[in-house]
Amino acid sequence: MEIPAEEISIRQIVRYYESSEEAIRLFFQDTNPLFANHTREELNIEYQLLIDELDKSTSLTILAAIEASFRLDYIERSKIKGRDTLTKSLKELYSDKKKKVSLPDEILRRWKKESTEKRFISDFISALNYRDWLAHGRYWTARVGRRYDFYEVYSLAVSLERSLGLNLDAV
Repeated sequence: MEIPAEEISIRQIVRYYESSEEAIRLFFQDTNPLFANHTREELNIEYQLLIDELDKSTSLTILAAIEASFRLDYIERSKIKGRDTLTKSLKELYSDKKKKVSLPDEILRRWKKESTEKRFISDFISALNYRDWLAHGRYWTARVGRRYDFYEVYSLAVSLERSLGLNLDAV
C-alpha cells in the first residue's frame, strides 16, 4: 500500500479512527498489567479521555479535508469553461481574489446561493465554528449550536460528498 505524501482521504481518516479506537479499547482491558493498581472507574475515566481526544482530533481532520475539497473545487472551476452559474460565479471570484478568499464568506456563500442542497452547506458553515474552536486551541467556550462528534462530522462529510459531488477521496 502506497502512503500519500500529504493528502488524506475521508476513508483513511475513518480507518485511522476505527483502528485507534480499537487499540485504545484493547489497551484498557483489565488484563493489561500496567493497570494492576488501578480501579475500573479510573480506567474508564482515562479511557474516555483518550476516546474524546481521538474524536476531536479526527473531527478536525475531517473538517479540514472538507475545506480542502471546497478550495480545490474552487481552484479547478477557475480553470474550466463551465456554463453552470456556480462555476461562472466562482470563476468571477477567482479573477478578483485568486487564492486569498474566505471559505465561509465567499466560496460557501456562492455555493449556497447556487445549490439546491443549501441545508448541507449551512450545516458545514455551522461546523466550521467547531473546527475553529478545535484548531485554535479550545481556549474559549465553544458556542457551536449543537454537539459535534466524529460520527456527526463524518456523516456531514458523506452528505456533502453525495449531495454536492465533492470528491473527498481526492483530498
